[in-house]
Amino acid sequence: MQLYNNYKGNSDDSLELSEENLEVTNIDIEEVKNLLESYGINYSLFTNSEKESLSKHGVLDKMKDILDFLVKEGLQEVIKRLYPEIITKTLLYSSVKQLKQVKETNDLDFAELVVTMPTILFPATRSRISSPRVNSGSHSTSATSGALINYIKNSELLKQYNISPEEIWNKCSTFFKQSYRANRDSIKYLDSYGISLYNADGNLKDIFSILGNRNPSIIDIYDLALESEAKDYALNNPSSIAPYQLYKFYMIKLARKSGMENQEIFGNYTMPDKKVFLRSKKIMENINITTDVEDIFKEYGAVEVELPNKDIYDNLTKIADISEISEEVLNDPNIRALDQFKENDELYNFNGVKISRKKVLRYYTLLK
Repeated sequence: MQLYNNYKGNSDDSLELSEENLEVTNIDIEEVKNLLESYGINYSLFTNSEKESLSKHGVLDKMKDILDFLVKEGLQEVIKRLYPEIITKTLLYSSVKQLKQVKETNDLDFAELVVTMPTILFPATRSRISSPRVNSGSHSTSATSGALINYIKNSELLKQYNISPEEIWNKCSTFFKQSYRANRDSIKYLDSYGISLYNADGNLKDIFSILGNRNPSIIDIYDLALESEAKDYALNNPSSIAPYQLYKFYMIKLARKSGMENQEIFGNYTMPDKKVFLRSKKIMENINITTDVEDIFKEYGAVEVELPNKDIYDNLTKIADISEISEEVLNDPNIRALDQFKENDELYNFNGVKISRKKVLRYYTLLK
């Protein structure tokens, strides 16, 4: 039970709101219609479900205050073009106080924020939608990626690291709608691996768009980079540790297994002043190389192990904050025994099979 509670307590889903959090008000649906249309919003575009939600949970004075605030901020024409879902979520789950907090968080134009990222108007929500399913109920849940809370928390996170939110907004606005917890954990993990957010020239790395990834996270992929002996390539190309690039490290593993040398796999490998790049075309010329995931599993062998609470453990390894390894774990007899296979502080080498040492230490900390 403690394991389950830890999982739920650390899950990003705990930040989501639903209609269960709202008071039932049952206001006249005509009053909702008249209010929206008085601001030029086309009520006929709203779904029956959205209309019912606004009538069941809406508070007229609060909704009017929100709309007045948006008009005052120069967004009168913008709100007419917003998707009905965004308007519904904003009126139900936001408040003027929260919107003012968004406005005052950074030195950015509030109207620009809304035009660029309309979901910044409301927090993350989860709705029940009608969806007949075989052998299950007639409802399923659908998450709407509201960015309000993440924008505020991610701005605070950047300031903790003396990074200008304005600079990141101009460089990568999508960073702000990513999970705050995922961004926070990724930065902490990168730091624990000795990886800076800055390039050698003092400029920020192009890495902020992928910090919020989970399943796999960027540190999961960096572990794979270490295991495939592609550390320099990963560090020279931060975007390579994005989930959609995962297959490249399996390609590198297979290339090494087929006998290809570093100079065949990477360009500029022996030129420290040049950026290392992957010779994808040359690798693909090798008939043993594949990007097909099923073929990769066949090559390495997919292992399925039945364990109690396996799904919870799998999720905990992604969301648990284990960026610091305690002395207790480092001195644990089992870890001391494994350390005889330590190739360096980053890798274990089990008869040619290389495993990220920090990954092992994280998982062992979780299980201990």
